[in-house]
Amino acid sequence: MSKLQLALLGAGIACSLGSFLNTNLHAAATTFYSIGARYHTTHTRFEDYPFGSGDLTYQAGMEFHEGIGFWQLILGYTPSLRSTSEPDEPEVDYIITPQLNLILQDQGWLAGTGILSSYIKDEVESDWSKTYWQTMLGYQFRFQHFTLDVMGIYSFDRWSNFSDFRFGNMEFSAMLKRRF
Repeated sequence: MSKLQLALLGAGIACSLGSFLNTNLHAAATTFYSIGARYHTTHTRFEDYPFGSGDLTYQAGMEFHEGIGFWQLILGYTPSLRSTSEPDEPEVDYIITPQLNLILQDQGWLAGTGILSSYIKDEVESDWSKTYWQTMLGYQFRFQHFTLDVMGIYSFDRWSNFSDFRFGNMEFSAMLKRRF
């Protein structure tokens, strides 16, 4: 893990811990627990991206809400994958992807950005991917006791490459959550 990844991970943990402590100190703050899935695509400009089209990541997370925004901590698990584009590549046993997102909400609409990295375990070795980013836009459907967030997600490796956006690189996520 590079120094930058370590620093960003430390900052994310510190922000999350601060948000968690802040949430417990204010009665207006709420905590949500969520489960869901993310549908991946093969990126045309993000070569180190560990996922391909049709790969599915199962997710579980916590959200710390206050006001119009919330911090979202998600842990994703992707079961075994085989590269169809390069058959010589080793089969991936699993991928674990922690992520930290900051999301704003207004009348059901959601927009945010996040940072994440993937731990990739394959037949030969295991290692962390480089830190990468994502932007999200979606809508929140409210039911009696649950909320369903449906989001479009665009992942990229550097902010300078954000302008290389292509709709074919969009991914989708659905998270069912409950407040506690």
